[in-house]
Amino acid sequence: MSHTQRKILSICYIYPRKLKYSFGEFLLYLTGELTKNKIYHVIALPYETERCDFSENNLKTLEKAGAEIKFIQMHSSEIMKTLELIRLCKEVSPSLIHLHYIYPPYSLFNLYAELKDLPLIYSERMTPAPKNPLRDAIRKQIYTTRSKIFNSKSIRKIVCVSNFVKEEHIKHYGVSDNKLITIYNGVNIERFKKYEGTRIRSEFGVRPDIPVITCVAEIRKGKGVENFIKASPFILEKIKNARFIIVGDGTLIQEIKKLIERLNLTEFFILTGQRNDVEKILSISSVLIVPTSSTWPEAFGFTAAEGLSVGVPVIASDIGGLKEIVEHGKTGYLVPPDDPSEIAMKTISILSNKVLSESFSENGIKRAKSYFSLDRMVQEHINLYLSVKNKM
Repeated sequence: MSHTQRKILSICYIYPRKLKYSFGEFLLYLTGELTKNKIYHVIALPYETERCDFSENNLKTLEKAGAEIKFIQMHSSEIMKTLELIRLCKEVSPSLIHLHYIYPPYSLFNLYAELKDLPLIYSERMTPAPKNPLRDAIRKQIYTTRSKIFNSKSIRKIVCVSNFVKEEHIKHYGVSDNKLITIYNGVNIERFKKYEGTRIRSEFGVRPDIPVITCVAEIRKGKGVENFIKASPFILEKIKNARFIIVGDGTLIQEIKKLIERLNLTEFFILTGQRNDVEKILSISSVLIVPTSSTWPEAFGFTAAEGLSVGVPVIASDIGGLKEIVEHGKTGYLVPPDDPSEIAMKTISILSNKVLSESFSENGIKRAKSYFSLDRMVQEHINLYLSVKNKM
């Protein structure tokens, strides 16, 4: 296979605001590994990327790793979106196309791909919206119909970030099981090594002997941050010197602040807002809480995987993709969603038992390295690309 034939086109309908986290970091590491394998990587991003990239220089970093950057218009019309993708394909002449955040996979563009014998891979990192029986029934019928019209040999695989996402798309979208593959998200294990936390503790005014209980989340509906706050009075009854850190921002931040004030917990809580050093805050944490609400299950639960990588025992809602990250009784606990008292009880259990806490920490690091490393995620994608190409 010649070099010109080995060309992957990644079409991304979101742009990585930072290459240090999640999707942006995946694109960067994927580009590096593809370059090592002498596979040319073209990344298509929305035009907004160019306007929003002045301070971080994400695009230059991607280009230094070996990527070629292209820009695409964002269209709500499927016809216009398809024409834009056709234009891009004619310009790039890829041998394989990977579409990110552009669901549904059964779309008009598939007909062009089949005509040109272009293999397609889609990635699905989201879950369906909160359940509404009528809407779910209508949506499933729409997607089932679309799959019959636009299904083609070109769609080789739809990558899901968890088995939960895979099962949800079979159930809600009527997607065929043989089209779906699970590849877990990956954490940069090297970045999430344990830090000496003196500086962070000093910044927050927290002594070394004080246990820190942390929640990292976008503060919006469905994340369950209010359950984290409601659990704290129960915890303080037993662990009187505990401190609680909330990392993140969002639409419900003012409501969260009012709840803390109403419960007279202001002296025990630290709200950091958005941070670029989450790994350092996790490194001083005794327990990480992921209190996702039952109204909107996590597709994966990136924060939980990050916590395991640092060696923090994780308490997470027993729902969605989180059930595949946290091993109950081995790396932390799974608790019923929307149950502050259970969160508190399990937190007290960990903080009161040093042997248990250390066992969770060791097991968590091992599990993160085995299942949730960025290296593993990237290699599994490359293996998928090569298997698709070899079948052509």
